Amino acid sequence: MRRILLITPFAEHPAYGGAVVRANALARHLEKLGTLFWVRRPDEGSGGCHTPPGRRIDSTPSRWRQLFDPFLLVRLVALVREEEIDVVVASTVISGLMGLLVARLSGRPFLFDDHNVEHDLLRQQKSPLTRAMATLEGIVCRGADRVSCVSEPDRDLLARTLHVAPERLDVVPNGVNVASRTSPVDPSTMGIPRGRPLALFFGVLDYPPNAEALALLDSELAPRLPGFAFAVLGCGRGPQTHCTNVFRVGFAPDLGPWLAACDVVVVPLQSGSGTRLKILESVAHGVRVVSTSVGARGLRTDLMREALTIVDDWEEFSRTVARMSGLPRPVPSEQFMRHYAWEAIFNRCLRLPSRR
Repeated sequence: MRRILLITPFAEHPAYGGAVVRANALARHLEKLGTLFWVRRPDEGSGGCHTPPGRRIDSTPSRWRQLFDPFLLVRLVALVREEEIDVVVASTVISGLMGLLVARLSGRPFLFDDHNVEHDLLRQQKSPLTRAMATLEGIVCRGADRVSCVSEPDRDLLARTLHVAPERLDVVPNGVNVASRTSPVDPSTMGIPRGRPLALFFGVLDYPPNAEALALLDSELAPRLPGFAFAVLGCGRGPQTHCTNVFRVGFAPDLGPWLAACDVVVVPLQSGSGTRLKILESVAHGVRVVSTSVGARGLRTDLMREALTIVDDWEEFSRTVARMSGLPRPVPSEQFMRHYAWEAIFNRCLRLPSRR
């Protein structure tokens, strides 16, 4: 049984986005491998990971101090030595530098879980921080004993643009929990008209690719489908412009009732990195998805069959969404659930480095 230190930049609850969901799933898996000490932002919830309070280490709410906090660094190096930790794991670039420093100062192996290729995401947004992020991400990736990423395209990008040795890169896809069926929510309680087919979009709305997708949903898709109601679930501010054609519902801690109520999930993404948990969760709940090719990049689309349709033209996208109304809900295949169940993914793909 191994003793593991996991460093993440998020609170465990609420699980408001894909990175948090992945980090929580990783924590649950690591608990099964041995004794887990988990560094994360404090929250007041309780949930899937049952790490005893003494093995939960609260970090700071400040993003910058999560990147580098000298007081926490000293505390964690001492913890690794006192508790005879075998391996250090860090999730996302925000925690990656701290994880690398703790591992190197304590002489422990280091696994870095890179859920996005962050510098490429900033490049797509033409951000002035692209070069700085590439430097930081490169230092963490090249310093890690093993790096896990979510797809083959991400693996190729890390090897090509950051010169990470391919033999140290593992593809550990995003996944889903096996969905239990829930009763649908009544959308009219949120002011959404009754009797209209419901299209759903969800995500962290101040994540730039999602903000861009929301603006396109409001300007390109909703006007072409006046007979539909478009509901948007998510946290964050989203685009600064006011959306006139969609219903902004706010954050839903449980997506199940909304997925049970909707006719289709739309994913009109034009940029992004990693892979879309929103597609996996929708398919697992038996909901049809219409996505752009960018939205579906890196996923095993062959396992989703009729549940996922990929379209990049807005006129055709709208016609495809319209066809979804009234169709029977697809049942996720056994192959899909076996491939994308979190525990199966970690058992199949995650490789913890051994102590030197």
